Amino acid sequence: MQVMAARAGFALDLAVHADRPALAGDGVVTYRELEERVAERAVVLAGPRRVHVLVAQNTADFIVEYLACLRLGHVVALVSACRADQIRALYGDADDLHPDLALLLPTSGSTGNPKVVRLSHRNLESNADAIVSTLALSEQDRALTTLPAAYSYG
Repeated sequence: MQVMAARAGFALDLAVHADRPALAGDGVVTYRELEERVAERAVVLAGPRRVHVLVAQNTADFIVEYLACLRLGHVVALVSACRADQIRALYGDADDLHPDLALLLPTSGSTGNPKVVRLSHRNLESNADAIVSTLALSEQDRALTTLPAAYSYG
C-alpha cells in the first residue's frame, strides 16, 4: 500500500472562497469556477501516481492543470516553453516516486546544465504561506503575478 503525503491545502480548498475572483486575465474566473474546472480536469488525470510534465504558462488552463495534478498527488515537473526540448534529459522515466514529492522544478542552468529541485506538498504550502505572510496579504487583496509560471517565487 502506498502512503500518500498530505496535499497542499491551496489545491484542495478552492470552493471555500465561492464567488470571489480567483484568476483575472482575459476574463475573471471565480474560485467556484476554478474548483469546477480543477475537479473536471482531475477526472481526466486520475489514475496511478506519476510525473506530469507541464510547460509552465501564465494561463488559467495551466493553473487548472497544475492544481488538478497536485490535488491527485501526481508529481508536477515544470518546464519553460524555451526548455521543452530538455524535458527528457531532466526527467527521463520516473517509476519510483517518493510519497512526499509534489513538484520537480528546474534551475536556470546558468552555470551549466539545469538541475532539478524536488519539492514536497509541505514545501509548496510553506512557500505559499511565507509569501502571504511577507506581503501581508488578506482575503481582500489581489496579487498581481508578472513572473513566468516556471519561476520559483519566494
